[in-house]
Amino acid sequence: MPKRAHTHWSKSSMEPVPGDMADAAMLLELNRELTELLSELVDRTDSELLHECLTILQRHLGVQAVGLYDFDSEWKLTEGVGGRSLVRLAADYFEEVLERNQTLYLSDEPAQGWGQYLLPFSSAEDRLDSIVLRLVGRKLLLEDLPTIEAVRDLFSAFLQLVIRNQQKHQQLDLRLELEKYAHDWSTASTVSQLLEMLADQLQKTFEFNHLRVEFDSEDSTQVDKHDEWEVLWRSPAISENSSFRLKIDLPASGGQTPGQMDWKVLDVFLTHQFIPLLKDFQKKDLEQRALKQQQDCRPLIGNSDTISFVHNEASSLIKGEYPLWISGPPGVGKRAIALHLARMREVSQSLISEFEASNLEQNWTSFSEVLNLSISSQSLLLRNVDRLSEVMQSQLVEQLKTIENQFQSHNPCWLIVMSTSDLNKEVAAGNFREDLFRRFSLCAMHIPPLRQRTDDILPLAEYFLRESFQNSGKKTPELSADACELLLQYRWPGNAAELRSVIQRLTWQGVGPVVASADLFIELQVPQKLDSESEDATLADATLEFQRAYIRAAISKSEGNMTEAAKLLGLHRTNFYRKINQLRIGDAEETQQED
Repeated sequence: MPKRAHTHWSKSSMEPVPGDMADAAMLLELNRELTELLSELVDRTDSELLHECLTILQRHLGVQAVGLYDFDSEWKLTEGVGGRSLVRLAADYFEEVLERNQTLYLSDEPAQGWGQYLLPFSSAEDRLDSIVLRLVGRKLLLEDLPTIEAVRDLFSAFLQLVIRNQQKHQQLDLRLELEKYAHDWSTASTVSQLLEMLADQLQKTFEFNHLRVEFDSEDSTQVDKHDEWEVLWRSPAISENSSFRLKIDLPASGGQTPGQMDWKVLDVFLTHQFIPLLKDFQKKDLEQRALKQQQDCRPLIGNSDTISFVHNEASSLIKGEYPLWISGPPGVGKRAIALHLARMREVSQSLISEFEASNLEQNWTSFSEVLNLSISSQSLLLRNVDRLSEVMQSQLVEQLKTIENQFQSHNPCWLIVMSTSDLNKEVAAGNFREDLFRRFSLCAMHIPPLRQRTDDILPLAEYFLRESFQNSGKKTPELSADACELLLQYRWPGNAAELRSVIQRLTWQGVGPVVASADLFIELQVPQKLDSESEDATLADATLEFQRAYIRAAISKSEGNMTEAAKLLGLHRTNFYRKINQLRIGDAEETQQED
């Protein structure tokens, strides 16, 4: 714009009072027409209403052009009438008008005898903060300033009502969109799945590149930055110590910014529709875990020193002053001992929750919520803690630190962790955090393999035998003396889990009223325990001894019928005899019978 333009700023103290009675009458008529136009809010679009309003202003003021400018990366004409007179104007004028928040009068532009007004808006509506009204005409004089600003105020009130009406429609659309979500939630089966579903739905609705929902037990403000994430919304308390919050990755945000989102509608929706459903899911989740524990409820069986220690020290262990670490090889019965101790606490089984460490990342929300529950005698079982990833180890440490700060003594929730490997060695190898290990090692218990607890083998075998046959609806057989001897001699590399599997397979094997050693050995399909003198035998020797024992058991099973024994072993009769000769099985001729 040429620099010869004369400018004049209005005084901030100047009241927008019309200059004479004619101006006052014009303002009354203008107000009436704008009021009538507002009655058409429902039937006309915002653009149509705005264009009609500017036309009314042009007619009453007798100007050549009226334009509404908005800033969106640059100053643009949003709506206008008499466009030929709205020649391009330098952006500096608009920016200075907003900065000063004062009306600017320009004279002698774009031609001699013309005047212009640039009028900023100031209102409670955020959307009016960057809008400037521009009036251009031959009859515009500096003396018209009071009347012009009075017109601006009428137009501002009209514009605010249009914006509020637009917001109501947007809120209604958003409310309807959010309510559609509730129909999808019926497909969720867990708390974690429900929260993931909500995050995905909100992310698509608000066009964020990444949004997540998580539980949190810390106090924070409504909007609180945490690294590259920003807390957008925090729920009321879900339980005594926890709430959940919506978080967005700000650097990757897409369509809308937090300031543009309608938090009022979202807050009402989440508070009154989502949170009650979330609480129901939590309750059902606990009930389902309780049902699973009841179905999996078994007594602690055995007479070994280890089992006796658990029984004798249970009253001290179940106080739960520190996390309990139970270690031992796979299948040794760590989970059975953990469940037994958890069920001995004061409250019912419905307060036992169980998680697998290798899947903890997917179930972290539920795990964290249970860990934060301040319910007396709540027990939380975490299996295979040695499989925790580095990320989950760090999160668990932070969670335990938060809990330690919240509870002066100990958390009412008792954490029982189980591992198959020695965490001392894992710490030394750099695979496990030392600070996490220290928390677990305060109260530790190691369960030896079953071969070192021979006093537990027969009680467990008899219990599994009763359980398996009763569940299959068959009469429970007895274990013969030789079967018991074989069970005691076997090394049980799979521990109690293997023993249970062996006994369970007897239900479809077709055994008689007494289980013989041959029945067990054929099922085991592994060699008997090596005696002390052969512990250092070579693999070849052990293989030959296995084959001899296996063939003898097959011959015994078939009561000396060699053809039947060959079938049991899956061998042709000729190959069966060749194998007997190779292995120098001396009693083969004695046991041979005619087919």
